[in-house]
Amino acid sequence: MAETPTAVVIGGTSGIGRAIAQRFAEDGYHVVVSGRDATRGNEAAGSCQAAGAPRALFVQTDVADSGSVEALARIVSDAFGTPHV
Repeated sequence: MAETPTAVVIGGTSGIGRAIAQRFAEDGYHVVVSGRDATRGNEAAGSCQAAGAPRALFVQTDVADSGSVEALARIVSDAFGTPHV
């Protein structure tokens, strides 16, 4: 059986980013949504799971903070291995 691909969508809590995350979910990807707003992020992850993502999660991330981006990379790696997108 093929490995389920994983997509990380930075800025996936609203707008175009959220639409991109939703599309990956509809295509059966695991989806990691990142952004600064936890409420919108958790809603986006829930929406992705409802749309068909086998697993979806939100990781609060501020891309202006290198430590925050490094934490995102560690969380994604621990949960899914190397992301595909």
